Amino acid sequence: MKLKYDFIINDIAGQKVAIAVSDNVKYYSRFIKINDTGAYIMEKLKDDTTVKDIVKAIKTDFEVSADQNIEQMVNNFIEKLKEADVLEC
Repeated sequence: MKLKYDFIINDIAGQKVAIAVSDNVKYYSRFIKINDTGAYIMEKLKDDTTVKDIVKAIKTDFEVSADQNIEQMVNNFIEKLKEADVLEC
């Protein structure tokens, strides 16, 4: 799975947002409010990847406690991206 559109991630008034860029604005003109983890996941989704690969990358790049359910967090975020119709699955 990967993003359908090219997004840039900016800080606007203290909130991270993903905004479609270039010709993609014709197809997706909204912006998506995200946190740092969401921004990281969206960066990973610029290339074709899997939930398993994203979870592995998060565990490698961040300090996470054993009780955190990273896979569930990633799945929840991906569901929101699917609802926004910005993923190619």
